[in-house]
Amino acid sequence: EAFRRIFTKPKYRSDLTNHQKGLNSKSLIWHYVQSPRFIILSLIRNIVWTAYLFDLLPKSFHVFWVKKILSDFKNHYCEKKAVIDCHDHQTCHAFSAFYLSPFINENKVLVFTLDEQGDDSFSKAFMVKNREFNLIGESKVTKKKIRGAFYPASIGSLYSNFTEALGFVRSSDEGKVEALAAFGNIEQELLDDLESTIFVSNNSFFIKKKNYWKYADKFYLQKLIEKFGDKNIACTIQTFLENIVSTYLKQLQEQFEVSHLCIAGGVTANVIMNLKINERCNFQ
Repeated sequence: EAFRRIFTKPKYRSDLTNHQKGLNSKSLIWHYVQSPRFIILSLIRNIVWTAYLFDLLPKSFHVFWVKKILSDFKNHYCEKKAVIDCHDHQTCHAFSAFYLSPFINENKVLVFTLDEQGDDSFSKAFMVKNREFNLIGESKVTKKKIRGAFYPASIGSLYSNFTEALGFVRSSDEGKVEALAAFGNIEQELLDDLESTIFVSNNSFFIKKKNYWKYADKFYLQKLIEKFGDKNIACTIQTFLENIVSTYLKQLQEQFEVSHLCIAGGVTANVIMNLKINERCNFQ
């Protein structure tokens, strides 16, 4: 995080150069990122990451590196006969949430994942009975190229779009939008439109694509910010997130009569959303 900010924010670079070498951690970071090794690795990383964002990397690229990493891990840390299973992105999130939870011995547990995207979906819900995972809901993701970049249609991406439009770094500063929301008021017109764009249907999140893509256009979002103000925009998108997720989980709770919940994925790091889930659904 510190390295990325140094490269992207000029004020960080100027602050660090004012310190003498060795006086504090910031100056040490600055001297490290000036090293040829770090610069070369950063350039390679940025090239690959850009190719990934534009869907230019073939599937074989991912498969090759995943297999190599798993093979190296197995050779170093596992018995020779050990078998490593590969699972999709959301299922891996679900496993991490369940198997590290205190509920692994419970008869029935709801496991919910939510993030921007991963292996063609942005959310999954599982009913786990005696450690057996049964998929009960899946929300697929689609992409569209807008102004030279590919944007996924998902709840996580929607929140990140607002984060970026508010002047923050997407996939990093969403917590700042969450905090800013506390100082604003809900714009009901905007909230109603968001809730008619993404809603719960058949144990999944349904997205009206024709209405969604305007929220991937940063110029449209900037007009909304000019109209309603940054605090009210933050408050509205945060309220939307809290409402749709708590509604979804409440529906599953009642349908499957389950009291234990595990959650994982980037969006579930939103602590105020988690508070609302606790207040409205009363999960353990």
